[in-house]
Amino acid sequence: MKLRPKTKFGFWKSENGSAAMIAAIALPALVGFGALAVDVGHFYTLKTNMQQASDFAALSVLTQMRDNEQLNGFSASDAGTKYGSATAALANQSMPRPAKNAAVKPGDITFGNWDFNKQLFSEGASVFPTNAVRIKAEMSEQRNNPATTFFGKIFRDHVDVSVSSMAVLPLPKSFVLLSSEADKALIFRNGADIDTETIHVNSTSDSAFVAPSHPKDAGVFSIHVVGDMVGNSDDKYKTGSRPARDFLEKVPAVDFDDWPCIPNPELAGGGSHTLEPGRYCDGLTINDVDEVTFRAGGTFVIEGGPLLINAAPQSRPVRGEGVLIYLADEQADARIASADLSLSAKDAGPHAGIAIMTAPGLSPAPDIVLVDVDLYFSGIFYTPDSNVRARYGKMDGVCGYVCFVSGTLDLYGTNINVSPGNAGKTDPFGNIAASPALPPALMKTFRPYILNMTSGSSS
Repeated sequence: MKLRPKTKFGFWKSENGSAAMIAAIALPALVGFGALAVDVGHFYTLKTNMQQASDFAALSVLTQMRDNEQLNGFSASDAGTKYGSATAALANQSMPRPAKNAAVKPGDITFGNWDFNKQLFSEGASVFPTNAVRIKAEMSEQRNNPATTFFGKIFRDHVDVSVSSMAVLPLPKSFVLLSSEADKALIFRNGADIDTETIHVNSTSDSAFVAPSHPKDAGVFSIHVVGDMVGNSDDKYKTGSRPARDFLEKVPAVDFDDWPCIPNPELAGGGSHTLEPGRYCDGLTINDVDEVTFRAGGTFVIEGGPLLINAAPQSRPVRGEGVLIYLADEQADARIASADLSLSAKDAGPHAGIAIMTAPGLSPAPDIVLVDVDLYFSGIFYTPDSNVRARYGKMDGVCGYVCFVSGTLDLYGTNINVSPGNAGKTDPFGNIAASPALPPALMKTFRPYILNMTSGSSS
């Protein structure tokens, strides 16, 4: 074997130990990148936790306002005064511990209105109604709660982190006309007027809404129309709107298949009568009697014939407290004349908060005609596919968020005053009217959501 002779330069030419030298040179960089990865992961976790806490607080406060029925009636200033501090405290409770209960201050809570048509958030003391909240959360040196670094202190010992949440709640309109194509889906004639919060007309027709002769006859905050209108314009009439959803579309049908059939009693000829709950298989006729009471707490199913009430000539009382009037099939038209009709909805159960309802999915749906009727209802008038016509008379009542839902509404000389704001007045039953129960189906669909789950920045 021939050996390479050693020279005085052999040591420098030897490759022995080169890996160790490379490792020694690279080790500081590897440690630095590892430290950076740990710090970046820490900041990402902090920011994610802050975002979740901010989102939770935003959703919670809108849910609380909904449950307290303080959305339509609250300005942004009212909401900030009542809920600002509590919302900040709730957000801080869920923040990461390093935030030191200083990530959210009352001034970081901004209540306002989200316009779903314009996709625009408006803030300011007088903005109305309040259906949105923006929350900003911050960990910063200024607040004495910066996010400190673990291994990056040789470069910087802290990082400021901020996030922002926007929660919105689509508000149901007080009156909703759901027909998508009807001409004159909402029409005012002969001095008819409505006093309520908001009205939405889903028809795409060029004459979907026929305005009253005088805008003051529409005593509403706004009327939103998907299509166009006929008549005198006004700033509160908003055409080209998006369709309103039916927030009660999940209300179940009344399951009455096993109920015994009650023949039509055809009440007539004076006297006072009490009707028992049940299934009226041939319709229900009330004609010229002194007084009729629907048994309190009952469900009254009308099928196989119309609901006919004629209390002429003296507008005699027809009343039902804590009841549901259910028009169950295509033959169950309602034709009511010259009656003093007062109904209040149930407080519990799947149909809580609904006073009058048509069965879902009927085609054609029952028509509802009211002639010279004084109608009071506490709850919701829910006939989503029906055409409702009212001639003279009036409608009064109190509701939660939704008051009246039908396919179309034709008013001739009728005065309507039905809104969430009527609580506190004495009702026809001698009680101080309170806001009725909200249907469980409404509570499932009427919920806030986060508009932008990824908003936020870090510096």
